[in-house]
Amino acid sequence: MKILPLYDLQQEINRLFIAGSKFAKNDPRLQKQAAVFNKLGEKSPVFKRIAEGIENLLNAESADSSGNLLEISTLLYAVLYTQGETAGTDPQETELTPVLPLDQVQTDKSYLALKPLIEALTQQKGERLSDVRTAFRNGQVNDFRIYPLIDAALADRYTELADYLETAVIPAIGKPVMPCIINGFNYEGNTGDIRRFRILHKFDYDGIPEMVDRIFAGKSIPLQAEAVKTLSKNPENEDLLLKFADDKNKVIRMAAYQTLTELKTESAEKTLVELFISGKRKSDTLELGKILRARLQDKFVPTLLDKAKADYKKCIEPDKYEDIKAMSAAFETLNASMNTLVNNANKDVMEFYRDMFTGKKYRDLSKTAESKISYLYMPGMIADSAARNLENTQEGFECLEFLSKNSSFDEFMYSYFKVSVRNKVDRKKVFSNFSKHIDKLIDKHVFAEIFPDRNEKLNPEDIDERWIKLLENKLPKKKHLSLEDAKVYIGLTGEKNEKLQSFLSNIISAYGE
Repeated sequence: MKILPLYDLQQEINRLFIAGSKFAKNDPRLQKQAAVFNKLGEKSPVFKRIAEGIENLLNAESADSSGNLLEISTLLYAVLYTQGETAGTDPQETELTPVLPLDQVQTDKSYLALKPLIEALTQQKGERLSDVRTAFRNGQVNDFRIYPLIDAALADRYTELADYLETAVIPAIGKPVMPCIINGFNYEGNTGDIRRFRILHKFDYDGIPEMVDRIFAGKSIPLQAEAVKTLSKNPENEDLLLKFADDKNKVIRMAAYQTLTELKTESAEKTLVELFISGKRKSDTLELGKILRARLQDKFVPTLLDKAKADYKKCIEPDKYEDIKAMSAAFETLNASMNTLVNNANKDVMEFYRDMFTGKKYRDLSKTAESKISYLYMPGMIADSAARNLENTQEGFECLEFLSKNSSFDEFMYSYFKVSVRNKVDRKKVFSNFSKHIDKLIDKHVFAEIFPDRNEKLNPEDIDERWIKLLENKLPKKKHLSLEDAKVYIGLTGEKNEKLQSFLSNIISAYGE
């Protein structure tokens, strides 16, 4: 028998894929195909199965039509693949297993409805992410015709779009999209492949172990770094991770450091702390310190504090005053050590801050460093980082109050002012403590940090009204005010200050807003 009827049915199936499966119910053209295959099915079980599939599609409600359409198309294309003719005996029947769960497949949307999403995923045009977000909210991404386009867009050069697909869209779709992700993966390891690998790992794809072996045997460093992160679930991988922690490539080492902390074994944690303290990998010190701060700080505070104290003592050694390189290196090491103590309310850490930032040696060295390495004023950077870290706890607030009064670093005054306003400390007291620093507060944009991007007039209870008079006198004399500054000061100064309002409005206009 010729297979022309199969091709005729194929055209109708393709039509429904474009129009949407919801239009299949009682479709006249599909009913003609049902009559043809019912007749052919009298002699061939395969055609009988096709006829049954057509009948199921004709009678299906919209909610079930997607699965029925995919089921009949899978059977049809399997038969067409043989490119054969029936001649007395029928092809051997085998159970067809669709790559997608039929009850999770949707094709009820028309091509016209999906067009904006398709264009957003395939064309370089404006508002693409907005179109994808809209389609996601409207449930249009759960259509298996879109899955290959979503997979391809994981390599899109517009990273915000690819990020959104990876973190929001694909997790919402779930495992039905996995066949497309698997098919799109390539071991060359471009950006899209790294995303695909992460997705498959999150979905617990059972082929991950084989993929990891092949990745480690390959040449893609970014993929190898991602593969390293998959080793965190089994403590038995500790020795392998320690080997990667000594890899010549920094990207691999960083992945190994992070994964070792996730193992949560005592030996792995101690190894990382010892590696940080030894300074064996000087180029990794800052990043490794951040990893320890994020994951192991509480457990190793005494050890990390001792490291910071030791680096501080080295930093204030007299011989560092004359050698610019040695001075800069000492400050960089101290900065990395201090960063491991971020947001820690430990009383010993607070005491260390008090001793360090009020010490005469450190103050004198800071002045020397400022004159010699002004392009990298590390003492001020360290003070600024410490001050910002102290903003987040009650113990830190008390330490800021002390350092604001006793340290020569203005950074502590700025942070103490911000926390005082945010915590609604008595506004008269705040004005008394900080009004004398008005020029510095304006120059350092501290008001903009406290009240970011405020267009409306502020609640009078938020700030003492005497600040308004100060600002009225000081602002017009400043040569440089940012757009954010101007917006905040409009809210601070109130509508009655017409002259100042006009001055600030002109600044905003100059920025094009």
